[in-house]
Amino acid sequence: MGGLVEGAQEGTIRTRSGEVYKPGSLRSYEKTMRLRVLEPLGAARLADITRPDLQEFADRLLAGGLNPSTIQVTLLPPQAIFRRAVGRGELAINPCRGVVQLPAVRGRRERYASPEEAEALIAAVPSADRVIWATAMYAGLRCGELRALRDQDIDLAAGVIRVQRNWDPTREWST
Repeated sequence: MGGLVEGAQEGTIRTRSGEVYKPGSLRSYEKTMRLRVLEPLGAARLADITRPDLQEFADRLLAGGLNPSTIQVTLLPPQAIFRRAVGRGELAINPCRGVVQLPAVRGRRERYASPEEAEALIAAVPSADRVIWATAMYAGLRCGELRALRDQDIDLAAGVIRVQRNWDPTREWST
C-alpha cells in the first residue's frame, strides 16, 4: 500500500482528472495512511485484498468509534491506490468499488453571516484589516487563497478576482 504519497509528491501519481495532488490532500493522505491504513492493510499484496476485507476494515473503524465521514476520508488513499493498479493493468477488479456500507454522513449545517452581519463584523476589525476581511467575506475566499493572491489576480475595473493558487505553509506557493 505504500508509495502513493511519494509518487503523488513527485507528480508521477495524479488525481483521477490528471491533476497533481494538492499539498493539503497529500498531508491528509499521508496522515491517514500512517494512522489507520498501513498497519491493518499495508503488509498485504494488493491482489490479496478483497471487497469483504475492506468492508471488515471499515466496520472495525466504525466499531472503534470513528465518524462515518472520517472512515470515508480514510478510504480515499486505498481507493486511489486500487484505481491506479486497475488502470495500469496490475489488477482486474477494484475491491473498493461498491464497498463500504456505512451510516449516512450527517453534515453540519453551515451558518453564513447576512450582509448586515458581515458589514458589522468588518467594521469591528482594525481599519487596516478591513479590506482583507471584506474580500474573505464577500468573495468567499479561504485563508490560503487570500494569502496567495497577487496584484495581477485582481481586476478592480471588471470587479473580478482570479483565484489561481493556494498558499500552503509547507511550500512557497501552490497552484
